[in-house]
Amino acid sequence: MGVLRSLARILSLALADKSRNGSGSSELATTQPADLTLKQQAGDAANRWLARNRSLVLRQTPVWAQGFAALMVGLGTVVVIGSVVFRIDEVVSVQGQLKSIGGTVEVKTPAGGRVAEVLFKDGDLVSKGQLLLRFDTRQAADQKATLTRLIALEEQELTSRLNTLAGQLTMLDGREAVLQKKLDTKITITDELSKLAEQGGYQRLTLLEQMDQLYELRRQLTEVNEQKGQISLEADQMKLESRKSIDQMRNSLRQAELQLQYQTVFAPAAGVVFDPKARAEGVIAPGERILSIVPQQGLYAEVFVPNKDIGFVKTGQKAKVRVDAFPFSRYGELDGEVSQIAADALPPDDKLGFYRFPVKLRLNRSFLESKETTIPLQAGMAITSNLKLREKRVISLISDLLVDQTDSVRSIRQQ
Repeated sequence: MGVLRSLARILSLALADKSRNGSGSSELATTQPADLTLKQQAGDAANRWLARNRSLVLRQTPVWAQGFAALMVGLGTVVVIGSVVFRIDEVVSVQGQLKSIGGTVEVKTPAGGRVAEVLFKDGDLVSKGQLLLRFDTRQAADQKATLTRLIALEEQELTSRLNTLAGQLTMLDGREAVLQKKLDTKITITDELSKLAEQGGYQRLTLLEQMDQLYELRRQLTEVNEQKGQISLEADQMKLESRKSIDQMRNSLRQAELQLQYQTVFAPAAGVVFDPKARAEGVIAPGERILSIVPQQGLYAEVFVPNKDIGFVKTGQKAKVRVDAFPFSRYGELDGEVSQIAADALPPDDKLGFYRFPVKLRLNRSFLESKETTIPLQAGMAITSNLKLREKRVISLISDLLVDQTDSVRSIRQQ
């Protein structure tokens, strides 16, 4: 139908052109055969008009162009619908390291001493209760015997000296009692003589002699009291010094007894020996770390999430953990799950200059696999983890970009 309409329009235009060129048309009419049909005349007129007005003819769009346009429209529609329907995971990449579930057990000894024998080396797998180290206790045994004897001698000497001082105090107490009685008697005599002297029945010179004897008794009594005080002070000083010396020797004795009691060191937990400090013939101070044991109860990952990303992190969220020491493309990654989030952020330090929250990840295994080869992982290895925060529609990426650009323009205008 469209083609017929186009031909009719072309025919009408050709007839109008023919009417404008009357003379030429009459000559053409005389030369044309009489038996030409109206359809042939219309076709000739249309051909002549097309020859003169070829640029004005409407051309139909090629099929391939129409197909391409339809394909583009279809693809655009699919993209828009897909961006609304489909979702993608929003993840945050954080750094951390692997740690032992049982922690690191530090083995110390309350008693130091010279090491006689070391029964472990770095990397050994030890069991709980296994003998690890022996101390040389010969010196401790000799020291214990010597200190025990010295303490006994010191206590005997202190007792003897205190008994001597106690005897002196007893003598002074007796003398004090005698002097006190004499003093009381002399006071009575002096009082009576004073009354007689006032009545003229006794010479005053004799009274003065009695009073002088009274003063002498009082002086002697005061001297006895001072001697008793000095002896008591000397006894207290002697007790203090002796007890101080005995306490020092008893402390050394307890240390020697501890060395004898802890002459052997046993593993408090099962695990792998790490960073040993003890060596044969070496000396270990009391409380010094001998070695560390890393329990083989499995590993967990500890990562540090920046403050700006912690809002969407929840316990139970899934995570992917990659060990930096092994290429991800060859050895794969571990599956993890958020098991614990710290209650507060750690302040910036020399290594990490931002506030971050420690987050613990529970791992599905403690090894990597590559071509049927199992590679065990160790505590302390650096990792990179991708935490899945939430799901977002694809179209939200464009909207977020537009919002960010709008905010940027607003901030520029405000400036």
